[in-house]
Amino acid sequence: MTQQHQGLSQAGKNILNLLLVQAVWFACVMGGTLWGWAAALVFFGLYQRMVGNLQKDWLCIMVIATTGFGVDCTISSLELMIFPENNLLPFLPLPGWMAALWFTFATLFLYGLQWLRHRPLLAAAAGAFLGPASYYAGAQLHGVKLGMILQSFWLCYGLLWAIMMPLFGGIARSLARE
Repeated sequence: MTQQHQGLSQAGKNILNLLLVQAVWFACVMGGTLWGWAAALVFFGLYQRMVGNLQKDWLCIMVIATTGFGVDCTISSLELMIFPENNLLPFLPLPGWMAALWFTFATLFLYGLQWLRHRPLLAAAAGAFLGPASYYAGAQLHGVKLGMILQSFWLCYGLLWAIMMPLFGGIARSLARE
């Protein structure tokens, strides 16, 4: 039986979730697939300890992660983002660490960014800036090539993430325990 950590307030859980997802982001971007999945496994061990029973969270996490991973697969297939390393599975255009990152990122809509679930305009504004900023920083640190000029990248990714953030918030709102 999983024991839920009673010492953290909701705000504490939200902050811890944000910090841990950021740590996984760095492990994925800087360390690649092995370090990314190792960090994701540690993350989910801590996440389960923080929230208790994960049964209600998994459907939401799976829907958001597979949607985001699918969008990124499409972007990579169109060579709008080109990853330098070989993929673990030849039929997937993304490295394995991107899947680890998507699974952990999806938890933000249950905790760290849960306050955006009922604020779609704010979620869109945050996504329009933070989405491309995260991808751009990751590309610079990991050696990923952008398949378009920088201005087009910021515009396209800004629009994409202005749609995806409210979408993910809506998914979490409908599937999460509210």
